Parts: sequence; C-alpha cells; structure tokens
Amino acid sequence: MALSLPSNYSSALGQSIKEHYLVEIYDDTGNVGQRLSTHQTTVSSNDYMGAISNIPQIRESIDLISSKASLSNISISCAKKIREDYNFTDSTQNTMFLLNDTNNSLSAAAVSGGPAPYLSQGKIIKIDNEIMLIESATTAGSADVYTVVRGYANTTAASHASSSNIFVAAEQEKSTLDHLLLDTRTYLNREVRVYSQLNDVSSLSDCLLIFKGVLRAVQSTENKITLQVGSKGPFENIKIPKVQTENGNFVPIVFGDYNGHTFGSSFLGVKTQTNTVRAHPAPVDKIKGGRVLALSHESNTSSVNNGFLHVAEDSLFRTTGSENMSKAGGTLLNNESQQSYKALDGTTDVFTRSAQIDLRRSVFSLMGGESFSFGTVSSDKTTHSTDHSGSANNNITITHTFDEIGSLKGTPESASLVLDFSNVNITIGSFASYQAIVDIYWGADNTAGVTNYQIVNRNPGGNSITSIADITEDIILPSTHPEANSITADGDNSGNFPQKIVVKMTFNWANTQSFDINYDLQPYISATTQLDLSSSEVQSSAEIINNIDKLYSVQDGHTLSGASSVIKKPVDAHRYLCETFMPTEFTSSNRPASFTSLQTKQGYLGDMHYYINSQKDLEKVLEEIQHFGMFVLRSKYDGNFEYISASELTRSTTVSTSSPYLKNIGTLQTSGGSGIVASTTYTGIDYTGSDTLSHGDIICMINSNAHEFIKVYMNTADISGADATFNMERDLLPSDANLGFSENTVIYKVIFPHNKLTDNDITNLQLSHLSLDKINTKFKINYHKDPANINKYLELKEFDNSTNRTKYNISTENVKEVKNALDVLGTLSTSYYNHYSPLTNSPKMQISFEIVNPEFYGIEVGDIIRFDGNNTTIKPFGALPPDFDNLSTLPKESWYRFYFIVTSTSKTIGKISVSAYEIY
Repeated sequence: MALSLPSNYSSALGQSIKEHYLVEIYDDTGNVGQRLSTHQTTVSSNDYMGAISNIPQIRESIDLISSKASLSNISISCAKKIREDYNFTDSTQNTMFLLNDTNNSLSAAAVSGGPAPYLSQGKIIKIDNEIMLIESATTAGSADVYTVVRGYANTTAASHASSSNIFVAAEQEKSTLDHLLLDTRTYLNREVRVYSQLNDVSSLSDCLLIFKGVLRAVQSTENKITLQVGSKGPFENIKIPKVQTENGNFVPIVFGDYNGHTFGSSFLGVKTQTNTVRAHPAPVDKIKGGRVLALSHESNTSSVNNGFLHVAEDSLFRTTGSENMSKAGGTLLNNESQQSYKALDGTTDVFTRSAQIDLRRSVFSLMGGESFSFGTVSSDKTTHSTDHSGSANNNITITHTFDEIGSLKGTPESASLVLDFSNVNITIGSFASYQAIVDIYWGADNTAGVTNYQIVNRNPGGNSITSIADITEDIILPSTHPEANSITADGDNSGNFPQKIVVKMTFNWANTQSFDINYDLQPYISATTQLDLSSSEVQSSAEIINNIDKLYSVQDGHTLSGASSVIKKPVDAHRYLCETFMPTEFTSSNRPASFTSLQTKQGYLGDMHYYINSQKDLEKVLEEIQHFGMFVLRSKYDGNFEYISASELTRSTTVSTSSPYLKNIGTLQTSGGSGIVASTTYTGIDYTGSDTLSHGDIICMINSNAHEFIKVYMNTADISGADATFNMERDLLPSDANLGFSENTVIYKVIFPHNKLTDNDITNLQLSHLSLDKINTKFKINYHKDPANINKYLELKEFDNSTNRTKYNISTENVKEVKNALDVLGTLSTSYYNHYSPLTNSPKMQISFEIVNPEFYGIEVGDIIRFDGNNTTIKPFGALPPDFDNLSTLPKESWYRFYFIVTSTSKTIGKISVSAYEIY
C-alpha cells in the first residue's frame, strides 16, 4: 500500500525539494521531552535544535519466501552541546538574604501557591550573571529553601545581595543532551518519532511521519551523543500460552475443527485406523475423584455423544493419514461433564474434560500385509482382493499374510481376530465346504506359536456364494475364561497383539472342478484394554500422570472475536493471537485494512489445524503461521500494521490513490457468444467507458465471487460486437481459480497507484535474477503432524517441475522440503506449492534503483510497480514476446510483461533506494 501523504506534503513534492528530518523524543510523562533536527527550525511553535550531525537511514524489507518483515534500527548522532544560552524569565521569587560565593543554600521568599517550594528540583535558575542548578527544594516557615549547584553551565560563583531577582530557564531547555540518560525525566525505552519536513514548512501536520521507534541506548563522547533508536517491536518478549496451572501445565491454544470417534450405544465398533479422526494433545493436569482431568483451551459445557477425549495408540499399525486414536471410555458414552478450577494466578478459570482413571477403551485395529499371490493388495495394505479362477482337483488354499500389526498401549483384557469379507462372488463345481485356518506368530523369531488352527468350517449350501459372514476367534483371554482356546493358552502368547497372522482360506470340492473365487478380505483385531491400576508402576496420582501425560481432545478450537465460527484460516488465527496477546498494539481500530481481502482469499486455500501446548515466542509462532498461511505481517513505521501476500492483489472497486483497485471497463465478448472456459486464451471486450486495454495490463473477471486475474496482450483479429480482442495469460498468482465466464461478464481493469517508472524518475537501475541454487524445481511437503509425536508427520505431498529443471540445466532437483505444521487435510499444502513455486521456479528478475523524482516518494514495501519500456534505457535482459498469434504491434522493449513487488526501501534525506522482485 503506497504511503498516504499529507496533502500539503504531497503538493510540495516537486522536481526540486529541500528536505530535513525532525526528531521528537518522548519522556516518562508521555510528552515530548526533546526536539532535534538536521537543521535549526521552528515547527508548530516548537523549536527543533539543529544538533543532528549524521543523516539517518530508515530501512524496511519483506521476504516473500520466509514470509517475514523487518524494520531497521536507526542511529542518530548529535552534537552534545545544543545551545549556548538559556532563555530565562522572572520567577517572581527573590532572595531573602545575602548569598556569598560559597554558600550552596539560598532562601527565597515564598509566593502564593505555597507552602511547597515554588521552584522544584532540576530547575535551572539565574541570579545576576550566575547560573545555578537546583538539587533539592524544601519549605521552612515562610521561605523556600533551595540547595543549588553553584557556577553551573560554565558561569562563575559570585555574591548576590538580598532581594535579588531569581530567574528560571524555560522548562525544556537543556544546554547539552546528557539529560537523555540521567535526569529527573527518563527517556530510555520511550517513544521516538522521525518526521520528514519539506521546504521548511512551519506546521507538523504538513510533515510526514516516517519512523516510530524506541530509544534503546545513549552513547556519549566528549563532544558527541549517539542515540540508538530501535524499531518498535510489538512482539518482543511475549511468550504464549500464558495461563498456567498449579501443576505447571499451560492451557493450550487450539485452532481448527476436530473430529472424534462416534460414541454410540455400543462401547465397541470403531476402527482405529481412520483418517476422519482429527485430535489435538490435551495435557493431563490432575487426578480428581477417580477421573483423569485433561486441559481444555476454553470452556465448553456441552455433553457430546462423540466425546472429547481419546488415547493415541501410536504403536499399532498405521494407515496413511490415521492418527490411531481410540476413544477414552470408562463411562459408556464419555459424556463426563466439564470441570474447572483456578489457575496458578489464583484468578483465571481453567477448564478440563475428564475420563475414567483406568482409561478403559476398545479398539478395532486393522492389519497390513503385502504377501499375497492371487489378486491385489490395497494401497494401505489392509485389504486383499482375491481374483483367482481355473480348475483343480479337490481343493485350493489361498494364503493371506499380515505382518504389520503393532501393539496395543497397555495390556489387553481380551482380543479377537475378526475376518471381515466383502465383494464375495465364489462359484465352484460341487462346492462342498470352506475353512478358515490361521498361523499365529507371537515373537520376532518368525516361528509360529500356533499353526493350522481352524477357526471355522462351513458348508456353502450350493455351488455359489455371494457373502461370507464375519469369522471371529478369541486370541487373548484370561486363562480361566470359559472361551479360552489353544491360541489364548499358547505359552508363547505375549499378552499383546501377535507379530504376524497368516490366514489360509481353503475351498473344498469333489474331483476335478472349475473354480472362480472373488472376495475382499480385511482382517482386524477387536480388543479392550485399560490401565492396570494394581501395577507397581502406576500406584499414585503422580505416577499415573507421568504415565499418561496427555490425552487427545477433539474439542473444536478457538473462535474469533465477534464471530461464531471456529477459526480455520491462518490469517484469522494470526489476528486472534495479535489481538489476544498484543491488545494495546493490535486493536480493531488499527487492524490492517487488507485483513478482509486476505481473509476472503484464504477461503480458497484450505483449513488449518494448529495447537500450542508449551510456551513459545509469540513472534516465532506468528512467523510460522505467516509462512504456511502465505502472507507477511508488516509492522509499519508508524506503529500500524499491514498484511501483504503475493497471492492477493485486490478485490476492491473503490477508487484509491494508495492501493490497487478494480475498475469496470467493459464486458466479455466471444466469437460464439457462449463465453469462455478455463482453457480459453483468446477473447474480446466491449468497452463501456473511456478506459482501454494495452499490452501487459491485468484484468479481473468474477464468477460466483471467485476472482481470476489475467494478463492481456492485444490482438489484431476481430470478434463481432467487440471493440478490441486480446490473448490471455490465465490464472495469475493472485487468482482464486482458473475459471469459465459467460458472455457479457464484467471485465475489470486493475488500476495501480503508481505510474510506470522511467529514466527521469530513477537512477542506478540494476538488474539481477534469482540465483540457480535458490530455484526450486521440486517440493516435498510433509504435513499432518502426529498429535502424539510433534517430530513426526503422517503424510507427504510431492510436486515436481522437471520442465524448468531441464530448461535451466539444473543437474540436481533443488528440492525444497518443508514440514507444514498447520495442515492436516492436505489442501493447505497444495496451496503452499501453488503460492511459493511461481516465486522460485525460475530465475525471477530482481531489480534495484534509487528514486530521484519526488513524485514516487510514496513508494513503500509491498507496492506493485512497473516500468515504461519506451523511456527506460536498460532493457529487461532478453525477455521474449508472448507466444500468441496475430498480436498487435508490440512495444520495442519487454518491460510491459513484468510486474514487480517492492521488497525493500532505504530512506534518507533526499533519496530513496528500492529493491523489487518479479511477481507477475
């Protein structure tokens, strides 16, 4: 967003200007305690001492790839002595007695307003030709008594007669800048403002605020004072979360919507390996009343049938995307009511959800196996699809090996093997029977503990069957259980799940027969388990908490102030954190104007799931959300904020001199009158006003609120009803989608706040490009962080741009590998690639220059700029014209093809240095 300049400041920007800097330093009263300048001046009736001896540089930058912004510190060097004389006025007090040249105590006749001393500590006074500094002031009867430093400010102590007039220096006047460090007023860590003054204007409202910071340090030499002014970092020294329990746990911060297993009328019935369950860690804080209490991020009094709390079965076999959560039971429906107590501060309420202390739960755990000969194995290895036909004598056996099973957390109370069949279609001549036989391997030595154990022997009742009822057999039971069998009683039985299970399906018939056997087999283990509270390792509440330091909640995350829906978008989470933990700096009144537009854009990018359970630096958290949310928060020079994203251009149709906007210039016209589809690259426009299009302009069309931005190149062909035709470079980076548009769709032209730059506006133009080692031709994006293991990601997306790798002869893949902590569903990771790949997949142009035309002093980071190729001597390398047929006459140079985003500025008196990066 271009700078909004005061009107008189803007009108003063001509080809020749005189510029100075004004500096205001605030003290602990919140008032300006010292005014300095690069020349002696009076502005708004205040004197600015011309003591500044250097020319401060104010540098600001954004990094589109790391999604960070920075505003530099500045150093101001000043002459230590800022004035030769003080401006004294009569204090109306007079000395009461003769004052000799050595006495440091003087008495003055009290004036109205007593009994307190009229002149206070720190005042500078003058009697005759001697200047004194008041060190202390007291009242004694009808007199004010002052202890003073004699011969102050290089004057000479002398005797003064009784009834001598006492004069006092103006309040703010100091002869040197030493007082900025040690004085009755304090200036360190107080606000400093820097203004640009043009042509000696006399009103501060006509000056431009260009920097707001904090006085960090004062350095002094014999003749010079140096002020180190830091940018005002609103995120400094803030750690989150803040609310802590008496047991040292932090109340989590949670964003996103979460799903749990359904707690129905049965305690059993949910498969653990499912990618529909999404949970976040909930720290276990205490044991109370036979229940485990896990912290909630906020109050939720609902009694929900799907329950909140789960246990991570992270040692079980896992399918892609599965968090392996089992429902934390104890009570059948897990409808434990919310409990609350006070936080460590004794004031804040802490909310919890609870589960029974034994964490009794059930699991249906799938198994994985790739060893199978007569069909195919599903990609997740859980399902064997049998497709086997032919002829044989008497029988055939089909063997299924499942050797990825894992183990259950805790010791199972009971477990059963279930063979689940579907898509059954079996035809066999003289079909007599079928058996299910298993081998069970308990240990890792690849030796079966139980072999050829027949679970079932069934008569098919005919030559064809289209279903096989589930086949179930107990594999873990107490030894005294009446259903105990040779599997449960096997001496090698580990008491937990087997290491391997081999299922042999045998089909029997008489003589030689033809067979056609088709079925899907997905076996699983059904088990129940709970904590063994009699164990010597789990005896006290403290030991239980150490053993289960966290459970996993599916309670939805925070909501945004003033909204009812759960926070799902990165920019909403970012705003929530800023408004919650920086309530003074980041408020609804200074919320970035670009927030609403970016919020709309993120509706097309995907939902986030993010949680914080331990303290982190707020700044680091915000930067992570910015990077994977594909935007930058700019903390501006004036203390305000701005959101910047290469993926968001504008959605506004309001005319603006500081931001891009959309201007209605006509309607879509096509040769067939039926509109265009997403792949169309040629069309026409019927102008409805005086605005027209030229090579390189960007237009926007809207379909159901989705915006597509398109770069146009004018064409010589005709379309009936069209005033002009053009070719299109579709789906630019800011587009919501590549869309189709109907006939007469409104065409908007993007109007940018800055004119095209020419040689008359800039100097020292330099061109470079993104270095080869920074060109990314492959992305590996790890996403879906495992709630039970913060260092593990459950899913991976890969994107490859081999075309550019070949084009630029890059021998390595130049892989960018990231861990996307915000994404669970995968959509945000796809959007991440679509955002960052266009910025780094080729040698993008990088430019730098210095502005000499004050008309462009409003340029700041994040602005989009272009160049006038007809009036720019340096050419954009060997940029080729667009590859379209029938193009109208192209400009001699190719600057019209390029748009740049300003990535850094360095401002000093009379000059602005700019760096920019090719973006469209």
